[in-house]
Amino acid sequence: MALGIELREVDPVKVLELALQHGLAAYDAAYLAVAESEGCELWTADRPLYDAVKDNNRLVRWIGDYPA
Repeated sequence: MALGIELREVDPVKVLELALQHGLAAYDAAYLAVAESEGCELWTADRPLYDAVKDNNRLVRWIGDYPA
């Protein structure tokens, strides 16, 4: 693809587990599942998502902490 974007599939059971564990919407849990499966950081400006997982997941980062 011209932008270098690749689609990733996520395990729906993992998405459900993360959603229930952290009280997340399915789409937020899906982003988190992809970050975990790829071993990459998930930078977010979604405060409820960040607050829900910040203490239990080292991959989630607050966008305001991004070095300028």
